[in-house]
Amino acid sequence: MAPLVYPSHRCRKRFLQHARTRFNSLLSRFQQALDEQLAHVACKQAHRDLSQRLTGALVDGETVTFEDEGALSAYTLKRLRPRSRALFEVLLAVDSAEVLSSLLRSCRAATQQGRELRIASLGGGPAFDLVALLATLESLCFAISQEPDVAMTGEGCDPGDLVALQCAIRCTVLDLFPSWSSAVAAVGDVSSKIWSRQSPEFLELLAPVDLRSSDCQEIIDAVCKADVVIAAYVLHENEAAILGEDGVQGAFPQIFRHLPLDVPLIFLDATHRLWPQLVASAEAVSRDSLRAIIPEGLGSHIHAALLLKGTRMPTTSTTDCRRQLDAFTAHQQANQARLKKLQGRKSASVLDIDGS
Repeated sequence: MAPLVYPSHRCRKRFLQHARTRFNSLLSRFQQALDEQLAHVACKQAHRDLSQRLTGALVDGETVTFEDEGALSAYTLKRLRPRSRALFEVLLAVDSAEVLSSLLRSCRAATQQGRELRIASLGGGPAFDLVALLATLESLCFAISQEPDVAMTGEGCDPGDLVALQCAIRCTVLDLFPSWSSAVAAVGDVSSKIWSRQSPEFLELLAPVDLRSSDCQEIIDAVCKADVVIAAYVLHENEAAILGEDGVQGAFPQIFRHLPLDVPLIFLDATHRLWPQLVASAEAVSRDSLRAIIPEGLGSHIHAALLLKGTRMPTTSTTDCRRQLDAFTAHQQANQARLKKLQGRKSASVLDIDGS
C-alpha cells in the first residue's frame, strides 16, 4: 500500500510542488550556514582535480583518494544540493512507495520508542544522507499540512499526527578516509542549528572502514542496527576492487546477508551499469525474499537501485525491472569495451616512452 494517497493527479502535483519548495528552502539555509564554516578552507583547484579523478573512476573503477582538506571542503559545498536532492527525488518517486512506507513506519517506531531514526551511511562522507533525510521528512510534513486531502496510510498511522515523522536522526558514516572528519563535524553542527531536535553527537564518522574488504564487522554492526542503509556514489568508484566473477564482492555480500527485514538499502550513483550485478549478488546471499526496485521518472543524472527484504516479498526480485536490468547490462558491456581500449592506449603510450 502506498504511504500517501492522493485524491487526484492534480493534488499530487501540488503536493510535490509544496515538498520541493520547502526542501529547496531548507537546503538554501543549510548551504548558507555550511559556507560560513567551510568556505575559508575550500580550494576550487583542488576540487577540480578531485572531480577529474572521480570522472575517471566512473570508467576504470579505481578507488579515488579523499585526503586534501581544501578539496573535501569544496566538494562538500559544491555537491550538497545535488546529492541531497537526489535522495529526496528517489524517496518521492512513484516506484519507491514501498521504501517510503518502510521509512515512515521506522519514523513512527523511533518516536514511540523514544529514540532516533538510525541511518547507516556507507562510504557516506561528508554525511549528505543525514541532511537529505532531515530535509525530506520536514518537507513531507509541510506538504501534508498544505494538502489536507492527502491521506497517510499504514498500520498505526494517525493522519493528523505529523510529529512522529519529524524524529531526530542518528547517522553513522562509515568511510575509508578519516580526512572527512572536519566536513562531517561541520555538517553535524549545522544540522543541530537548523533542526532543534538534532545534536552534533547524533552524527558519527567511523574511519577507516573499507567497503572493498570482506572483513567488515563495523559495517555489519551498523547495518544490523539501522532503520535505513544508504550507499550513495561509492559503488562504481570502487568497481575495480569489488566486482568479481561472482558479482559484487567486498563487504557487500555481508551487507546483503545481514540487512534486517523491512529496512531499505538505497543505492545511488552517477551511472546504473552495475545494478544487474548488484541485484544478482543480493539475491544469491539473501536468506529472505528480496525485492529490487529501479525507480523510473527521475532526472537523467539520478540513478537508484532499492533493495528491501521481507517475509511477504515476491520470491524473485527482478520481475518488475528485468527490462531495465537488461539495458544496464548492455551499458556495462559497452563500458568494459571502452575500458579495454583506454588501457590499450595507455600501454601503447608506455611502450612509446620506453622505446624513445
